[in-house]
Amino acid sequence: MARYCNNCGGKMDEDVAFCPECGQKVINDEQYNTSIQSINDDGQGMQQVTNFNTGHYDLTTNNNSNSNDISQPGKGFAIASLVLGIVSLLFIIFFPLVGLVVSIVGVVCATKAKSSGYNGGMQTAGFVCSLIGLIFNGLYFVACVACVGMFGAAGTLAH
Repeated sequence: MARYCNNCGGKMDEDVAFCPECGQKVINDEQYNTSIQSINDDGQGMQQVTNFNTGHYDLTTNNNSNSNDISQPGKGFAIASLVLGIVSLLFIIFFPLVGLVVSIVGVVCATKAKSSGYNGGMQTAGFVCSLIGLIFNGLYFVACVACVGMFGAAGTLAH
């Protein structure tokens, strides 16, 4: 009976130690069942697992963590602040005025996420990126205005 690779799903013979398709080390059924049993024993891992060396597997998690749940209060604002912070960093050179607005909205979203009770890494990263974007977009905007003002003043002095 043929087995299938855990990594790529490629078909392989029973006696091989490595997958001929991807080179992944093949675990035998005893190693596989031992590792699955240790996952099942802690109550946080898999609920149902069938041997995928035979080509069929079904993994159902039994994890009560809501870390990936968007319905957490403030998580949407945290995501928005991170996206806006990254976008504000992209606008530094070419569109500093737009970058200023985007970074201000990013800081507000990060603050709203924190006040809603979300204190995850996404909120912190969004706040930091937005704050850096605010500082650099502001400096670049002031520098552009100063350059335009200097060129305008130099133009009037030349006449």
